[in-house]
Amino acid sequence: MINDVTTADVQNKKKRIFDSIDNEDNSQFNNTNSLKADVSSNDLLESSLRRMKHRSIEGNKQYKLVMRQEPVHVRMCGGSDKDRRTIDPPPIVEVLEVDEAGQLYPIIKDSGFFIMRVELWNEAKTERAKIRKRINKDLPLILGDLVMGSRVLLDDLGRTGTFFVFDDISVRYQGRFSLKFKFYDLESEDENDCLVSKATIKTDIFSENFVAITAREFPGMLKSSQITKVFKTQGLKLSVRN
Repeated sequence: MINDVTTADVQNKKKRIFDSIDNEDNSQFNNTNSLKADVSSNDLLESSLRRMKHRSIEGNKQYKLVMRQEPVHVRMCGGSDKDRRTIDPPPIVEVLEVDEAGQLYPIIKDSGFFIMRVELWNEAKTERAKIRKRINKDLPLILGDLVMGSRVLLDDLGRTGTFFVFDDISVRYQGRFSLKFKFYDLESEDENDCLVSKATIKTDIFSENFVAITAREFPGMLKSSQITKVFKTQGLKLSVRN
């Protein structure tokens, strides 16, 4: 008898895969398009059921990312994590489906397989961000929730779509930077292999440049955008400032 698949099973699978990606060595992560994690038989059953019930993109579909909200500034946190502040406003990325004719379509069903990772890059967008004089080389330049799952939400235009909201990202050092968002579509590597899960980079996008400022120079948080306010009403834990 096969046990019923619970919400906890789904969340545990995602957590294992999220942790696998988040713990990858940075250099290795940049040079690979896949990662593997063990999954249980219940996870396999749940995965198959979700494919049949929720899958909105089939075959070798193409995706396009759109920045729906750009980062502007952040108060740097230096070597301490106690009083860290997050990037303002929170970056928001939407993923769209691209058909064979190049037309873009919103994804309105939860696939259960989409995740996104954010990385800190230089303002020229040519390489990962580097700081010559670092307080502690063991501390990451960027911290917070760097790997996020997708959410199907109603946007500020009244349109349903699939979004990634990065509301907990901080930067340690002063400077001008950009963010690179990598989109993954989790899928079974082999339908006959019940112990392997694979994440494949489908596409990526850079944000506009933003600035990390000292506490003394930081002008304060910006007024919240309409899309932030709308997402807040749908259960996201976002700070809203009028």
